[in-house]
Amino acid sequence: MNQFVWKIKKGDLVRLKIHSNSGCEDDFNYEQGIVVSHILKEENAQIPLWPYVKVYVFKTGTIDHVGPANIEILSNS
Repeated sequence: MNQFVWKIKKGDLVRLKIHSNSGCEDDFNYEQGIVVSHILKEENAQIPLWPYVKVYVFKTGTIDHVGPANIEILSNS
């Protein structure tokens, strides 16, 4: 059985792929941020499927939960 490996850690500088509000599935905005948590899994789910990290987004000043499909590591911590 293959296991998913996600090499991301707290302190990494990342680029987030955020879907825009235009309604087009291929229309994205890109934001930069920094990972502020270790890899987490959904605690309230019956079966935790996808891991995520918390990312502080520089532009908005918010902390978002981001999964592996929407994040790119720009610089390791």
